[in-house]
Amino acid sequence: MNGTSAQAQSQVMQALRADPTSFLYSLSRSHPGKDLVLPNAFGGLRVIQNPATAQWVLSNKDKVFEKYVGFHKSALGRSRLTADGADWRYLRDISQERILAPSSSEIADVAGKEFAAAADSLLRAAPEGDPVLIDDAIDVAAMRVLCRLVFKIPPDMLSNTLAQNLRSIFRLTTMANWTPSALMPDSDTDIARSAQAGFQQLQSDFARLRENNSGFAEDNLLARILNADPERTDPLAEFATLLVAGYETTASAITWILFSLARAPSLQEAVRAELGQNDGESILLHRIIAEALRLFPPVPALGRIANREAIKGDLRVQRGQRIVVSLVGVNLGKVAQEKPFAFHPDRFAQDDTTRRALTSAMSFGHGQRVCPGANFAIKEIESAVIAFLQRLAFRIDATTIGQIEWGISMRRKNGTQLRLSSLT
Repeated sequence: MNGTSAQAQSQVMQALRADPTSFLYSLSRSHPGKDLVLPNAFGGLRVIQNPATAQWVLSNKDKVFEKYVGFHKSALGRSRLTADGADWRYLRDISQERILAPSSSEIADVAGKEFAAAADSLLRAAPEGDPVLIDDAIDVAAMRVLCRLVFKIPPDMLSNTLAQNLRSIFRLTTMANWTPSALMPDSDTDIARSAQAGFQQLQSDFARLRENNSGFAEDNLLARILNADPERTDPLAEFATLLVAGYETTASAITWILFSLARAPSLQEAVRAELGQNDGESILLHRIIAEALRLFPPVPALGRIANREAIKGDLRVQRGQRIVVSLVGVNLGKVAQEKPFAFHPDRFAQDDTTRRALTSAMSFGHGQRVCPGANFAIKEIESAVIAFLQRLAFRIDATTIGQIEWGISMRRKNGTQLRLSSLT
């Protein structure tokens, strides 16, 4: 895309500003599997869509790349999201034990109960089969699972608006990382005002948790964060980062899977039949989850910056060049894949586990910085979808994906509305 006309550059900039995720989808259609450089207005930002290049960048075996955190650090402070090297390892060690501690049976039990409650509450909200927005209920259930199993704090201590507040903050910081300064919203726009209000509410929620921490379970994760080295940790930033990483992407994944199943009622029936025949297990469900997240990766792109010049095959990067690994482009741009934009769970092998299928699609990243809670998330996602399928049949009126919004994770703009009917 180098050397394009001023008019073409302006069109690219406006498209990216209006809907960054749809822009990535359009690139994967127009340049499948190809690595690209955006117009000069983006400072030579390189978009990676080739799977082999993506693996090289994310595995970082040659130590060429560092995380690009951009505006996230100035907005939120020092955390596992924004740290690198020894500081990142220090922060990882604070929380990793808690993330890995819950067993599969514990996750299945707690997630099953929380998402069953969410399904029941949604059915009560629309008893006549009217469309009902599912996003908020799924967010709350995922946050409650995280509080109970990882943070070990009472879920009811978090405000009902915390998920919305976090999303408003990350929507602005994500836009700042993508968008040239000339297109950034000023402080008077709705996006900027919403982010500011969200951050103030986050500070208030955190202050309340900090004040009540002595009454929570001994050695809970919040206590570990508060007792960390203040020179290396910003407690509020680390709390927000772990909360977001632990619930938001999982909730997004569950929402996309339910959206996909709502468009395919026959698959719902097939999974229910397998669950009934195989003591609550379904290989088909594994493939459905993997296929939904291949099409709709909750985090559509990962940012890196080159610390030196390097060449890998046809790819040349300059020191200081920003890299965006488009997981959308990687997943959809595999030229050998038949109909990559179609929802086709059978493209995965019969014996693929959800983890193996998702690893092949890089839905949890790749390399050293792969999602540390991947096993936790997979079990929670499976348990959540089973809880919905056992209680509800659901369908959707929408015939298209519609516009997508990218804040913390990828969501349908204005949410996902389903028509629900009880199976119990």
